[in-house]
Amino acid sequence: MREPNENHDLDQVYALMMDALDGQLPAGDWNRLEAALRAHPDLAVEWEAMQAVDTLFRRAPAARPAADFAERTMARLPNWRVRRWAMGAVFVAMGAAGLLPLAFLGWFFGAQLTTIATATWQISGALLGALGQLLVHFGGFLTRYPAAMGTLLVMIGSISLWSGVYRQLMIAPATTAQS
Repeated sequence: MREPNENHDLDQVYALMMDALDGQLPAGDWNRLEAALRAHPDLAVEWEAMQAVDTLFRRAPAARPAADFAERTMARLPNWRVRRWAMGAVFVAMGAAGLLPLAFLGWFFGAQLTTIATATWQISGALLGALGQLLVHFGGFLTRYPAAMGTLLVMIGSISLWSGVYRQLMIAPATTAQS
């Protein structure tokens, strides 16, 4: 166990090491640094590693961007005009591929297609009319009994809240089991 003054001394040794790496250590403090490194072999190993890294950084060439970096980057970007035309052609081809089966059905069924389309239109109109009437009657019900809407909203909120709590409870054991 180190005493408090020894930690302070080690901090001073680290400060001396940093000053030495920066080239700002006075001649008198070199003796203090060398004495501390002899007294603490683990610090001497760390000092050697620091010097090796410092030497490596000082000898490494500086990373300089190339002069024509912007021009080369712009040249590598895709041509947007060509890309738009290609994407348009792909969408047209996909649309044609989707319409091709409909065209085949129209050719195959011929006159029956208009009858089928008319019947489909009438059925969808009737379904939309029924849905509209249902919404009108539901609106009238809510106008007479507004507490029904409040009850519905409270139920939806409770279900949402408790489903989130349930999910969190189910996730928590899985994460603690992995740790």
